[in-house]
Amino acid sequence: MPGTLRHGFELRPFGADGPSSDLRLEGEVSREGDLLRLRYRLSGAIETVQLPPAAASPTRRDGLWTTTCFECFWGVEGERPYWELNLSPAGHWNLYRLEAYRLGLRPESGYDKPLLRVSREDGVLSMELDLPLPAPIPPEAPLQVAIAGVIEDRHGQLSYWALAHPGAEPDFHRRDAFLLRLPGRPGGFRRRGRWLRRGSCCAPGGRCAPGRSPGRGRWRPAPRTPPAASSGPRGCGRGRGAGTGPG
Repeated sequence: MPGTLRHGFELRPFGADGPSSDLRLEGEVSREGDLLRLRYRLSGAIETVQLPPAAASPTRRDGLWTTTCFECFWGVEGERPYWELNLSPAGHWNLYRLEAYRLGLRPESGYDKPLLRVSREDGVLSMELDLPLPAPIPPEAPLQVAIAGVIEDRHGQLSYWALAHPGAEPDFHRRDAFLLRLPGRPGGFRRRGRWLRRGSCCAPGGRCAPGRSPGRGRWRPAPRTPPAASSGPRGCGRGRGAGTGPG
């Protein structure tokens, strides 16, 4: 369908010149309108990985990054806010919104229980998720995307995996590590720093021009709350947003 693009990816652990010889973390990300599709595949010596047991009733949880966890970050091209998705092999999950780099972190509302599919067959751990994008993102807006992961081994050591590690420390929040681009539907345009649908009369902030009313199906951004500053250091594992973890 128009606006659909798929990216295959293979992640690299921090501090390595190439992919790990023992493990391989790869997958695919795509977008179809307002739907984000994620596929992760961990293969190789996964018997060395600390994998949490499958939960009978997966829930929304904080702190998933303290053990093996797969992650995705995305933001609208040219805008400061971005989102962070955490997925546990146990089936637990969480989705956060941040207003800028590690600022104003809060759970994204409007989500109950995403359908996360986890399987383990023939020494391969697979995770799949189809997630509706948050309402403030118009289908026409192009996205910048980062894929990442935390892997804990049987000795309790954590390794941090990403498409790239541009800094001296692993940091999944860096915008220069959002290397993948997923275009939106044709017909979008930027106005005063905001992506709008072609034909919309609404100005940024959800206000319409005098004498006009919002058109059917036209995008209006959701109200925002003032961002809260991060209180912790920025290093991986010590200052995840407003104190939520590594990256």
